[in-house]
Amino acid sequence: MRILICGYYGLGNAGDEAILAGMFGGLRRRRPDAELVVLSADPPATHAAHGVHAAPRRHYPTLWRQIGAADLVLQGGGGLIQDSTSVRSALYYLGILALARLRRTPFVVLGQGIGPLRHRLTRALTARLFRRAAGITVRDGNSAGLLVQMGVPAESIAITADLAALVDPAPPEDVAHWLPSREGGPRVGLALREAQGAEAALTHALEAAKQFTERHGAQIVPLALHAKEDTHLASQAAEMLGVRAVGVDRELSPAQWVGLVRSLDFVIAMRLHACIFAAAQAVPFVALSYDPKVAAFASGAHALWAPLEADLEEVLHLIDRAWSERDATAAARAAFADELRAQAERNLDVVEAHLTP
Repeated sequence: MRILICGYYGLGNAGDEAILAGMFGGLRRRRPDAELVVLSADPPATHAAHGVHAAPRRHYPTLWRQIGAADLVLQGGGGLIQDSTSVRSALYYLGILALARLRRTPFVVLGQGIGPLRHRLTRALTARLFRRAAGITVRDGNSAGLLVQMGVPAESIAITADLAALVDPAPPEDVAHWLPSREGGPRVGLALREAQGAEAALTHALEAAKQFTERHGAQIVPLALHAKEDTHLASQAAEMLGVRAVGVDRELSPAQWVGLVRSLDFVIAMRLHACIFAAAQAVPFVALSYDPKVAAFASGAHALWAPLEADLEEVLHLIDRAWSERDATAAARAAFADELRAQAERNLDVVEAHLTP
Protein backbone atom coordinates (compact mmCIF):
# COMPACT_ATOMS: atom_id res chain seq x y z
CA MET A 1 0.00 0.00 0.00
CA ARG A 2 1.51 3.28 -1.18
CA ILE A 3 0.07 6.49 0.30
CA LEU A 4 0.86 9.92 -1.14
CA ILE A 5 0.43 12.83 1.29
CA CYS A 6 0.10 16.43 0.20
CA GLY A 7 -0.19 19.63 2.23
CA TYR A 8 1.80 22.70 3.26
CA TYR A 9 4.93 20.73 4.10
CA GLY A 10 8.62 21.57 3.98
CA LEU A 11 7.98 25.30 4.46
CA GLY A 12 8.99 25.69 8.10
CA ASN A 13 5.53 26.16 9.62
CA ALA A 14 5.43 24.36 12.98
CA GLY A 15 1.68 23.82 12.79
CA ASP A 16 1.76 22.07 9.43
CA GLU A 17 4.81 20.03 10.38
CA ALA A 18 2.96 18.95 13.52
CA ILE A 19 -0.03 17.90 11.39
CA LEU A 20 2.34 15.79 9.30
CA ALA A 21 3.98 14.29 12.39
CA GLY A 22 0.60 13.45 13.91
CA MET A 23 -0.51 11.82 10.66
CA PHE A 24 2.70 9.81 10.35
CA GLY A 25 2.55 8.61 13.94
CA GLY A 26 -1.00 7.36 13.51
CA LEU A 27 -0.43 5.73 10.12
CA ARG A 28 2.76 3.99 11.22
CA ARG A 29 1.04 2.74 14.36
CA ARG A 30 -1.93 1.36 12.44
CA ARG A 31 -0.32 0.33 9.14
CA PRO A 32 3.43 -0.10 9.63
CA ASP A 33 3.65 -1.83 6.25
CA ALA A 34 2.39 1.21 4.30
CA GLU A 35 4.83 3.12 2.08
CA LEU A 36 4.44 6.83 2.80
CA VAL A 37 5.49 9.55 0.34
CA VAL A 38 5.15 13.29 1.00
CA LEU A 39 4.95 16.16 -1.47
CA SER A 40 7.23 18.79 0.02
CA ALA A 41 8.70 22.20 -0.78
CA ASP A 42 11.98 20.91 0.70
CA PRO A 43 12.18 17.14 0.21
CA PRO A 44 15.58 16.68 1.95
CA ALA A 45 14.36 18.59 5.02
CA THR A 46 11.13 16.58 5.14
CA HIS A 47 13.07 13.33 4.83
CA ALA A 48 15.47 14.39 7.60
CA ALA A 49 12.71 15.55 9.92
CA HIS A 50 10.25 12.68 9.45
CA GLY A 51 12.28 9.81 8.02
CA VAL A 52 10.02 9.45 5.01
CA HIS A 53 10.45 9.59 1.24
CA ALA A 54 9.60 13.06 -0.09
CA ALA A 55 9.09 14.43 -3.59
CA PRO A 56 9.01 18.04 -4.86
CA ARG A 57 5.52 19.52 -4.62
CA ARG A 58 5.82 21.88 -7.59
CA HIS A 59 7.43 19.60 -10.18
CA TYR A 60 4.39 18.64 -12.21
CA PRO A 61 5.81 15.61 -14.08
CA THR A 62 6.75 14.24 -10.64
CA LEU A 63 3.25 14.97 -9.33
CA TRP A 64 1.71 13.07 -12.23
CA ARG A 65 3.95 10.04 -11.65
CA GLN A 66 3.57 10.03 -7.86
CA ILE A 67 -0.21 10.32 -7.96
CA GLY A 68 -0.41 7.54 -10.53
CA ALA A 69 1.83 5.26 -8.47
CA ALA A 70 -0.17 5.79 -5.26
CA ASP A 71 -2.97 3.57 -3.99
CA LEU A 72 -4.41 6.49 -2.00
CA VAL A 73 -3.85 10.26 -1.87
CA LEU A 74 -4.27 12.00 1.49
CA GLN A 75 -4.68 15.75 1.37
CA GLY A 76 -4.33 17.39 4.74
CA GLY A 77 -4.59 18.74 7.00
CA GLY A 78 -4.76 22.39 7.93
CA GLY A 79 -6.30 25.33 6.08
CA LEU A 80 -5.44 24.31 2.53
CA ILE A 81 -8.69 25.03 0.71
CA GLN A 82 -9.14 28.77 1.23
CA ASP A 83 -8.75 31.77 -1.02
CA SER A 84 -8.14 34.53 1.51
CA THR A 85 -4.36 34.07 1.15
CA SER A 86 -4.59 33.69 -2.62
CA VAL A 87 -6.75 31.97 -5.20
CA ARG A 88 -3.59 30.34 -6.58
CA SER A 89 -3.00 28.49 -3.32
CA ALA A 90 -6.49 26.99 -3.35
CA LEU A 91 -6.18 26.09 -7.02
CA TYR A 92 -2.92 24.24 -6.37
CA TYR A 93 -4.50 21.96 -3.76
CA LEU A 94 -7.67 21.51 -5.78
CA GLY A 95 -5.44 20.71 -8.76
CA ILE A 96 -3.89 17.82 -6.83
CA LEU A 97 -7.36 16.36 -6.32
CA ALA A 98 -8.18 16.88 -9.99
CA LEU A 99 -5.01 15.01 -10.98
CA ALA A 100 -5.97 12.19 -8.64
CA ARG A 101 -9.32 11.97 -10.43
CA LEU A 102 -7.58 11.86 -13.82
CA ARG A 103 -5.27 9.10 -12.63
CA ARG A 104 -8.16 7.21 -11.01
CA THR A 105 -6.43 7.31 -7.62
CA PRO A 106 -8.87 7.59 -4.70
CA PHE A 107 -8.31 10.55 -2.38
CA VAL A 108 -9.27 11.45 1.18
CA VAL A 109 -9.51 15.04 2.37
CA LEU A 110 -8.12 14.81 5.88
CA GLY A 111 -8.46 17.02 8.97
CA GLN A 112 -8.91 20.24 7.03
CA GLY A 113 -10.27 23.66 7.88
CA ILE A 114 -12.23 24.84 4.84
CA GLY A 115 -12.59 28.48 3.82
CA PRO A 116 -13.00 31.31 3.48
CA LEU A 117 -13.98 30.66 -0.14
CA ARG A 118 -15.11 33.94 -1.65
CA HIS A 119 -14.47 33.33 -5.34
CA ARG A 120 -16.99 31.55 -7.56
CA LEU A 121 -14.28 29.42 -9.21
CA THR A 122 -12.79 28.05 -5.99
CA ARG A 123 -16.25 27.34 -4.53
CA ALA A 124 -17.38 25.51 -7.67
CA LEU A 125 -14.20 23.41 -7.93
CA THR A 126 -14.24 22.58 -4.22
CA ALA A 127 -17.83 21.38 -4.37
CA ARG A 128 -17.24 19.36 -7.55
CA LEU A 129 -14.07 17.63 -6.34
CA PHE A 130 -15.13 17.07 -2.74
CA ARG A 131 -18.28 15.27 -3.93
CA ARG A 132 -15.90 12.76 -5.51
CA ALA A 133 -13.70 12.22 -2.46
CA ALA A 134 -13.44 8.74 -0.97
CA GLY A 135 -13.65 10.38 2.46
CA ILE A 136 -13.76 13.84 4.01
CA THR A 137 -12.85 14.89 7.53
CA VAL A 138 -12.80 18.48 8.73
CA ARG A 139 -11.50 19.91 11.96
CA ASP A 140 -14.50 22.12 12.85
CA GLY A 141 -18.22 22.47 12.37
CA ASN A 142 -17.91 25.70 10.40
CA SER A 143 -15.94 23.87 7.70
CA ALA A 144 -18.56 21.13 7.51
CA GLY A 145 -21.33 23.72 7.28
CA LEU A 146 -19.60 25.53 4.43
CA LEU A 147 -19.17 22.33 2.44
CA VAL A 148 -22.82 21.35 2.93
CA GLN A 149 -23.85 24.85 1.87
CA MET A 150 -21.89 24.32 -1.35
CA GLY A 151 -23.63 21.03 -2.08
CA VAL A 152 -21.32 18.40 -0.54
CA PRO A 153 -23.52 15.72 1.13
CA ALA A 154 -23.46 16.04 4.91
CA GLU A 155 -23.27 12.26 5.32
CA SER A 156 -19.92 12.21 3.51
CA ILE A 157 -18.29 14.59 6.03
CA ALA A 158 -16.91 13.67 9.46
CA ILE A 159 -16.06 16.39 11.97
CA THR A 160 -12.84 15.42 13.70
CA ALA A 161 -9.95 17.53 15.04
CA ASP A 162 -6.57 18.80 13.93
CA LEU A 163 -4.02 16.00 13.54
CA ALA A 164 -1.41 18.07 15.41
CA ALA A 165 -3.20 17.05 18.60
CA LEU A 166 -1.70 13.57 18.17
CA VAL A 167 1.92 14.70 18.50
CA ASP A 168 3.56 13.36 21.65
CA PRO A 169 5.58 16.00 23.52
CA ALA A 170 9.34 15.81 23.83
CA PRO A 171 10.44 15.20 27.44
CA PRO A 172 11.06 18.28 29.61
CA GLU A 173 14.84 17.83 29.55
CA ASP A 174 14.82 18.16 25.75
CA VAL A 175 13.26 21.63 25.82
CA ALA A 176 14.52 23.01 29.13
CA HIS A 177 17.37 25.00 27.55
CA TRP A 178 14.86 27.13 25.60
CA LEU A 179 12.95 28.10 28.72
CA PRO A 180 13.70 30.39 31.67
CA SER A 181 13.96 28.82 35.11
CA ARG A 182 10.68 28.39 36.98
CA GLU A 183 12.31 30.17 39.89
CA GLY A 184 11.89 33.43 37.97
CA GLY A 185 8.10 33.17 37.93
CA PRO A 186 5.42 31.59 35.73
CA ARG A 187 6.35 31.01 32.10
CA VAL A 188 3.98 32.49 29.54
CA GLY A 189 4.21 31.75 25.80
CA LEU A 190 3.46 34.58 23.36
CA ALA A 191 2.75 33.40 19.79
CA LEU A 192 1.99 36.31 17.46
CA ARG A 193 1.69 36.54 13.69
CA GLU A 194 1.21 39.22 11.06
CA ALA A 195 -2.30 39.53 9.66
CA GLN A 196 -4.26 42.06 7.65
CA GLY A 197 -5.70 44.70 9.96
CA ALA A 198 -3.78 43.37 12.97
CA GLU A 199 -1.47 46.33 13.60
CA ALA A 200 -3.36 47.63 16.64
CA ALA A 201 -3.97 44.11 17.94
CA LEU A 202 -0.26 43.31 17.84
CA THR A 203 0.55 46.50 19.71
CA HIS A 204 -2.09 45.60 22.32
CA ALA A 205 -0.73 42.07 22.63
CA LEU A 206 2.80 43.29 23.29
CA GLU A 207 1.62 45.86 25.81
CA ALA A 208 -0.63 43.31 27.51
CA ALA A 209 2.30 40.89 27.81
CA LYS A 210 4.43 43.65 29.32
CA GLN A 211 1.76 44.58 31.87
CA PHE A 212 1.15 40.91 32.67
CA THR A 213 4.80 40.45 33.60
CA GLU A 214 4.66 43.50 35.84
CA ARG A 215 1.48 42.42 37.65
CA HIS A 216 2.16 38.70 38.02
CA GLY A 217 5.93 38.39 37.91
CA ALA A 218 5.62 36.29 34.77
CA GLN A 219 8.36 35.47 32.28
CA ILE A 220 7.26 35.90 28.67
CA VAL A 221 8.57 33.39 26.12
CA PRO A 222 8.06 34.74 22.55
CA LEU A 223 7.43 31.88 20.10
CA ALA A 224 8.17 32.01 16.36
CA LEU A 225 6.15 29.03 15.15
CA HIS A 226 6.74 30.00 11.53
CA ALA A 227 10.23 31.50 11.53
CA LYS A 228 9.87 32.98 8.05
CA GLU A 229 6.86 35.04 9.12
CA ASP A 230 7.12 35.35 12.91
CA THR A 231 10.78 36.13 13.58
CA HIS A 232 10.35 39.91 13.46
CA LEU A 233 7.48 39.93 15.96
CA ALA A 234 9.09 37.40 18.28
CA SER A 235 12.38 39.33 18.22
CA GLN A 236 10.55 42.60 18.84
CA ALA A 237 8.80 41.11 21.86
CA ALA A 238 12.04 39.64 23.15
CA GLU A 239 13.84 42.97 22.86
CA MET A 240 11.01 44.91 24.52
CA LEU A 241 10.76 42.47 27.43
CA GLY A 242 14.43 41.63 27.76
CA VAL A 243 13.92 37.92 27.16
CA ARG A 244 14.88 35.27 24.61
CA ALA A 245 12.66 34.25 21.68
CA VAL A 246 12.26 30.60 20.67
CA GLY A 247 12.27 29.40 17.07
CA VAL A 248 14.12 32.39 15.66
CA ASP A 249 17.56 30.91 15.14
CA ARG A 250 16.68 27.21 15.09
CA GLU A 251 13.70 25.24 13.80
CA LEU A 252 12.20 22.98 16.45
CA SER A 253 10.65 19.61 15.74
CA PRO A 254 6.90 19.18 16.30
CA ALA A 255 7.58 17.10 19.42
CA GLN A 256 9.85 19.85 20.77
CA TRP A 257 7.23 22.54 20.13
CA VAL A 258 4.57 20.50 21.89
CA GLY A 259 6.94 19.68 24.76
CA LEU A 260 7.88 23.33 25.09
CA VAL A 261 4.23 24.46 25.24
CA ARG A 262 3.51 21.69 27.75
CA SER A 263 6.22 23.19 29.98
CA LEU A 264 4.58 26.64 29.95
CA ASP A 265 2.12 27.85 32.56
CA PHE A 266 -0.01 29.95 30.21
CA VAL A 267 -0.19 30.90 26.52
CA ILE A 268 -1.29 34.09 24.73
CA ALA A 269 -1.64 33.31 21.03
CA MET A 270 -2.71 34.50 17.62
CA ARG A 271 -1.25 31.39 15.98
CA LEU A 272 -3.90 28.66 15.77
CA HIS A 273 -1.45 25.86 16.42
CA ALA A 274 -0.12 27.51 19.55
CA CYS A 275 -3.71 27.26 20.78
CA ILE A 276 -3.99 23.64 19.61
CA PHE A 277 -0.70 22.65 21.26
CA ALA A 278 -1.82 24.30 24.50
CA ALA A 279 -5.28 22.70 24.44
CA ALA A 280 -3.89 19.24 23.65
CA GLN A 281 -1.58 19.53 26.69
CA ALA A 282 -4.24 21.11 28.95
CA VAL A 283 -2.29 24.39 29.25
CA PRO A 284 -4.54 27.45 29.79
CA PHE A 285 -4.55 29.94 26.91
CA VAL A 286 -6.14 33.11 25.59
CA ALA A 287 -6.57 33.51 21.83
CA LEU A 288 -6.37 36.71 19.81
CA SER A 289 -8.45 35.86 16.76
CA TYR A 290 -7.18 37.13 13.40
CA ASP A 291 -9.27 34.51 11.56
CA PRO A 292 -12.60 32.75 12.26
CA LYS A 293 -10.75 29.44 12.68
CA VAL A 294 -8.98 30.78 15.80
CA ALA A 295 -12.20 32.01 17.39
CA ALA A 296 -13.94 28.73 16.51
CA PHE A 297 -11.21 26.61 18.07
CA ALA A 298 -11.00 28.74 21.22
CA SER A 299 -14.78 28.62 21.65
CA GLY A 300 -14.80 24.85 21.21
CA ALA A 301 -12.03 24.54 23.78
CA HIS A 302 -14.01 26.73 26.22
CA ALA A 303 -11.13 29.20 26.22
CA LEU A 304 -11.37 33.00 26.23
CA TRP A 305 -10.63 34.91 23.04
CA ALA A 306 -10.64 38.48 21.77
CA PRO A 307 -11.25 39.77 18.23
CA LEU A 308 -8.61 41.90 16.51
CA GLU A 309 -10.66 45.05 17.13
CA ALA A 310 -10.64 44.56 20.92
CA ASP A 311 -9.01 47.42 22.80
CA LEU A 312 -6.14 47.04 25.23
CA GLU A 313 -8.35 47.02 28.31
CA GLU A 314 -10.47 44.19 26.94
CA VAL A 315 -7.39 42.14 26.10
CA LEU A 316 -5.93 42.74 29.55
CA HIS A 317 -9.22 41.80 31.19
CA LEU A 318 -9.46 38.51 29.29
CA ILE A 319 -5.86 37.56 30.05
CA ASP A 320 -6.25 38.38 33.75
CA ARG A 321 -9.53 36.46 33.91
CA ALA A 322 -8.10 33.35 32.24
CA TRP A 323 -5.06 33.48 34.50
CA SER A 324 -7.14 33.84 37.67
CA GLU A 325 -9.43 30.95 36.63
CA ARG A 326 -6.67 28.55 35.59
CA ASP A 327 -6.95 26.30 38.65
CA ALA A 328 -10.75 26.21 38.51
CA THR A 329 -10.70 25.21 34.84
CA ALA A 330 -7.95 22.56 35.11
CA ALA A 331 -10.30 19.56 35.11
CA ALA A 332 -12.24 20.87 32.11
CA ARG A 333 -9.00 21.48 30.20
CA ALA A 334 -7.81 17.94 30.89
CA ALA A 335 -11.12 16.52 29.69
CA PHE A 336 -11.00 18.60 26.52
CA ALA A 337 -7.42 17.50 25.83
CA ASP A 338 -8.55 13.85 25.95
CA GLU A 339 -11.52 14.63 23.70
CA LEU A 340 -9.33 16.52 21.23
CA ARG A 341 -6.93 13.62 20.84
CA ALA A 342 -9.80 11.15 20.47
CA GLN A 343 -11.38 13.29 17.76
CA ALA A 344 -8.03 13.59 15.97
CA GLU A 345 -7.73 9.79 15.94
CA ARG A 346 -11.02 9.64 14.01
CA ASN A 347 -9.16 11.03 10.99
CA LEU A 348 -7.17 7.82 10.91
CA ASP A 349 -10.31 5.70 11.23
CA VAL A 350 -11.53 7.25 7.96
CA VAL A 351 -8.17 6.61 6.26
CA GLU A 352 -8.07 3.02 7.46
CA ALA A 353 -11.53 2.38 6.03
CA HIS A 354 -10.12 3.11 2.57
CA LEU A 355 -6.94 1.04 2.83
CA THR A 356 -6.80 -2.42 1.28
CA PRO A 357 -6.21 -5.26 3.77
